[in-house]
Amino acid sequence: MENLSSSQLVAQLLQLSEPAEQDAFLEALSNELPEEQIAQFAMDLRQTSLQFLRTDIQRAQQIGNWLARLAAITGNPRYQALSYWVEGHTRSIGLGEIHPAMECYMRAAEIFDQLGELLLKTRLQINVVWPLTASGQAEEALRVGAE
Repeated sequence: MENLSSSQLVAQLLQLSEPAEQDAFLEALSNELPEEQIAQFAMDLRQTSLQFLRTDIQRAQQIGNWLARLAAITGNPRYQALSYWVEGHTRSIGLGEIHPAMECYMRAAEIFDQLGELLLKTRLQINVVWPLTASGQAEEALRVGAE
């Protein structure tokens, strides 16, 4: 596993169809790879979810679930925040559920804030402004954008 790129690891995970195989893959990954490689894998996994938002919403949701599982396995809250981010996208972009999406985005932002991940929090907040504006909450969008 260590010799594979994070995008190759994502591709391998996407090929697994059984939940037990997927869990075993995530556990092996967390046991065999250094933290920085796991972090890159998680970011690539989040990025991959974007490809499925309009074509296969269940796959996008599955990717969010994998990130939550990775968070549980590693104990790293950053991966839980990425999971909330993906869930927010699936709800907002994929399903048009603005208010539940906002809750997910806010949970992710809170975790990023606690971790001192200001760049990720900022990138996330860019995604928050559009659903707020679309749902008629322009003042809240301006407040979030100003943070």
